[in-house]
Amino acid sequence: MRQRIVPFLTFLSVLLLAGCSLTPDTGPTTNGPAAPTNPPAATSAPAPPPQTLAYIGSDNNVWVMTWPNGTPKQLTNDSVPTNRYTWLAWSPDGSLLAAEKTTPAIDVNFLVIMQPDGKVVVNMPLPGGSAYDLPFAWSPDSTMLAFRGFPVGNLPDGTATGTLYIFDAHTGKKQKTITFTAGGSGCGGAGPFDALTQEMWTVHHTSWEVYSGDTFAWSPDQHSNLVSNSCSQAGAAQVDLSTGVTDLPYPYDGGYQPGGNMILGYWHDGTLGLTDLSAKHVRALVKPGAYDASYMLGMGQSVWASDSQSVYYEHDDSIWQVGVDGSNPHLIVAGTALDSQQNATLQLVPAPSPDGKLLLYLQVKGSNREVNSDDPAPQPTPTIPLTTQWYVAQADGSNPVALPQGVQEAVWQPVP
Repeated sequence: MRQRIVPFLTFLSVLLLAGCSLTPDTGPTTNGPAAPTNPPAATSAPAPPPQTLAYIGSDNNVWVMTWPNGTPKQLTNDSVPTNRYTWLAWSPDGSLLAAEKTTPAIDVNFLVIMQPDGKVVVNMPLPGGSAYDLPFAWSPDSTMLAFRGFPVGNLPDGTATGTLYIFDAHTGKKQKTITFTAGGSGCGGAGPFDALTQEMWTVHHTSWEVYSGDTFAWSPDQHSNLVSNSCSQAGAAQVDLSTGVTDLPYPYDGGYQPGGNMILGYWHDGTLGLTDLSAKHVRALVKPGAYDASYMLGMGQSVWASDSQSVYYEHDDSIWQVGVDGSNPHLIVAGTALDSQQNATLQLVPAPSPDGKLLLYLQVKGSNREVNSDDPAPQPTPTIPLTTQWYVAQADGSNPVALPQGVQEAVWQPVP
């Protein structure tokens, strides 16, 4: 069972990564046999292409770094204590990087789209600010960008309506505004929450307004957006971009199969499974177990492996992998459940590299003890302060290497 909270970002100090690298195996060199004629030229297995990460440093600026041997390169330098960049999203062809720049001093959020070298091609105010703390969704052809606005009203039955804005990714010009059924209303507030839980839901981009998680994806045929259904675990909604018609229920916390015709995500009963594009159940992958209050996380975010033949998913504070046919669910990166002092280690948001050889993930350590000075009987002070650290490991979870300390979010650059 998952809770939803209003996210609260914490930012740590940044130290650039030094001396941490993985050396790719380029394979042996094979020479031709001696012969009286010209021997064949020496051959070797081609080196794998470098994988590039974009990330937000704890200075709140955007950086990029090729993996494993690259030097961090700063793309933005205008972040100050009152400004910050968030919600990085690469275009599918890897040619453009979108980010949101928050400027509280003037109460305006900006859509910034830049090239991989940092050249800005779009810098424009967003309408109404960021709704639900969700990243942007790119069209599959990399020409358009979708942004989810705040709810704009309610239907007679109290159901909230929301807004989708579609922008030209090269000019920033608004192409379309779509009002759609956003889901139930009457979401309740809550709190205070402990720092560990706050960080957990922050990296999942969740809040009380998006109770089902961080689903926001453009359909492969470019005709619709898949969006989280507000205040309900009934699933995500698919919004027709021509008519605004909203279809329910689709699975949540997943996404469209790369190059395929299935959708990954959680069904209403908590099963991790696959549906077809019409939301008909195709196959259960992992059934939910009995809820155990000692775990911070039963089952959480899921993501397709790069070859679409398996799935990574969060389970019991750890990262697991299962075959697309439901076979061989197994542990990839181990976390630790809450101990007697209410401390835990969470392994979150798995993200395979485009070539499928590496796995990016976030490790969060801390206590789920809340500190509330207004509580007449507050819990004891947490014994472990909250810490976060991003890692890149091999696809099987082995040989993890830390990203620069203090990185707040990180995403792989797609390789066309």
